[in-house]
Amino acid sequence: MNDTTGCHFRPDLHALAERYRAFAVHQAAGTSPTLRRWAEAVADDPALLAPLASLPPGKQQPNLVFAAARWHGARPGDADSLRELFATRWVAFAATVRTRATQTNEPARCGALLLGLQRVEGPVALLEIGASAGLCLIPERYSYEFNGEARCEAVSGVGGPAGGAGLVTGGAGPTNGAEPVNRAARPVSGPAGPVTLDIRLGPALAPPTAVPDIVWRAGLDLHPLDPADPDSLAWLRTLVWPEHETRRARLTAAAALVAEEGVRVTAGDLMTADLARLAAGAPRDATLVVTHCATLAYLDEPARRAAVEEIGRLGAHRLSFEARGVDPAVPRIDAPLTPDTLFVAALDGVPYALGNGHGTMLTRP
Repeated sequence: MNDTTGCHFRPDLHALAERYRAFAVHQAAGTSPTLRRWAEAVADDPALLAPLASLPPGKQQPNLVFAAARWHGARPGDADSLRELFATRWVAFAATVRTRATQTNEPARCGALLLGLQRVEGPVALLEIGASAGLCLIPERYSYEFNGEARCEAVSGVGGPAGGAGLVTGGAGPTNGAEPVNRAARPVSGPAGPVTLDIRLGPALAPPTAVPDIVWRAGLDLHPLDPADPDSLAWLRTLVWPEHETRRARLTAAAALVAEEGVRVTAGDLMTADLARLAAGAPRDATLVVTHCATLAYLDEPARRAAVEEIGRLGAHRLSFEARGVDPAVPRIDAPLTPDTLFVAALDGVPYALGNGHGTMLTRP
């Protein structure tokens, strides 16, 4: 897409309006009344659409725009508050949109990853691209409750002596490796208390019986976030939709746990040699699994295909949780598109679950 600053460029307000209508219907409906009202207001008001169209195309997405609006004090769901923000504080608002990213780090997506990791022979070397603050890099450190009954308990610390917390590598270093770890299979908690993920499974999906044996992990992100940094944590909390207080509390507890464990995410670009360089630190006797959750959507179609091919060259399994139609290796799924089937989880391009964008509802494709 072209730069909107060109003097002869006419932004496609109709396409942008349809994007916000689709967000209202397929994502916000039934789960965030305030964001649905905002999205419908934007879609119906050229005075709101026009300034948004002046932003770079990759920065026009509703999640980012609405998080930035709340960051600057706009009242969720109040269209007049949004208009007032655009009219009086556009420069500050636009600067936030341009310099920040969604980087929604939803730990509940680990439920979808857990189902996929059950299909991989361990021990596992886990590498996440688009890792943000690393909250999806410690799936075995969370406890899981499936359909309010079946539980899968977390293991103890991911590094150091048995039962203790320690450093998980994946940051800059001569090898990007990790020492073998000993872990006791017992429930754990971080400074904010135990982190339990409540996942609803459809009737054809069986809950896993154990968490995976992860012996090494690494994260890659263009702009990693430090979960221990107050500003980064505040932004992550703002990205959680207004009504989702349970998600916000879960994110806060997960961030405290990640900070306690010392999980590190490396700054780098998956479209360069950064990915292969990071993967080279994985132990050779472990199964390398590259994961990405809601990451490919930020790339154009040729870049998505290139990313999938690059992961394939690593000889790794690829575990994805992306919006339907985004992963070029995942075949088309005929199931109705609803908020609870918006995303597809796939292992090496083969779908094994559909779910909502937050991973709290999973069903068979």
